[in-house]
Amino acid sequence: MENDKKKSFGEFITQRRRALGLTQREFADKLFVTDSAVSKWERGMSYPDITLIHDICEILGVSEHELLTASEDVEARSAEKLAAKYRRYARNFKLAQYVLYGGAALVCLICDAADGGGFGWSLIVLASLLTAASLTLLPALVPERMGGVSAALGLMASVTLLFGVICAAGGYDWFAPAALGTLFGLWLLTGPYIVRRLPLPEAFKGRKASLYFALSLILLLALLGVCCLREGGSWFLTAALGALLGLAVVLLPFLMRQLPLPRELAKHRALAWLMTVTLLLAALIPAAGARHLWTEAYPLMLLGMAWPWALLASIRYVPGGWRFKAAAGCAVTALWLWLAPWGVQLVIEANGWVATNTYDPLRPYGVNFSDWASAPALGGNIVVTVMLALALASAALLALGIKKRLDGRR
Repeated sequence: MENDKKKSFGEFITQRRRALGLTQREFADKLFVTDSAVSKWERGMSYPDITLIHDICEILGVSEHELLTASEDVEARSAEKLAAKYRRYARNFKLAQYVLYGGAALVCLICDAADGGGFGWSLIVLASLLTAASLTLLPALVPERMGGVSAALGLMASVTLLFGVICAAGGYDWFAPAALGTLFGLWLLTGPYIVRRLPLPEAFKGRKASLYFALSLILLLALLGVCCLREGGSWFLTAALGALLGLAVVLLPFLMRQLPLPRELAKHRALAWLMTVTLLLAALIPAAGARHLWTEAYPLMLLGMAWPWALLASIRYVPGGWRFKAAAGCAVTALWLWLAPWGVQLVIEANGWVATNTYDPLRPYGVNFSDWASAPALGGNIVVTVMLALALASAALLALGIKKRLDGRR
């Protein structure tokens, strides 16, 4: 077996040497060894010294793996050829863009200067070329991993520059809203990709979603503020609070999992979320210009928020297993459906309004199980049926929870 390996090794060296047109003496001179040593290698009588492996590989144009295995690594050579081909393609691609963008910019500048009026429209063309280059040329100039990030950030910067040049050249005043609106839209689309790829500080690595939504909120508020100032309106506070409320309802539960909250507060994230939503809603109502704030608006708000608060208390703080929590949730939902319309009617009447249809708690929603054809009766029947189903589900879950607890004590 060892002799076969030596023979294969010698045949491989002989084949590569002859392919390069070298004699044994010429090959030996390059290695500073005798031609008899080379002859022994090629006849399979001995191996070269390990210190000569690197020099042999360089002279024969093979890799160390190919020399030691006495065979050509076809896959590696194919990969090297493809890599070299890709490098040539990338270089030619960049050179072609340099010529195209540079040539177009030079022609525009010369033509604009020839008009005698200085540089005007050519600057708009240059900014447009930069916008195109941010998508085609810029990704090829940075490391491959950052290509998408550079394209996104370059597009934001170049589009902003383009708006600025157009406004400066034409004397327009829409730069700020146009730029902020474009930045906000592009950030919404590309922000998740950017924050995943950017080398962020250690403090932000585990809070990438929070960083994305925080920057989105800043851009949105800036856009609303600029639009409000441009129109001379006073609706910024209303719009800002509305945006904050919508984002808090949808996104705050996810963001609070990433925020470094105190230990005690971290145990009550749901409570903190609902408290934040309630406070934002309470701030939005007067900002929106609601009348009868303390006698009508806030009481109606409290009636509406009573259900989520009661549901949170049931699910989060009722002791026992999930059966008791679910039973409490069904019960408070049925109770709210029953009494909330009555409370709304009392608030309206207290403010001097006359209700068109009075609400009777003993006959809620005008229920009439003998009439399922007319629309009013059908709507009331459906709501009352849901209430009764929730009450029965609550009783059943409560009974199952009690039975489970009693069985556990036996």
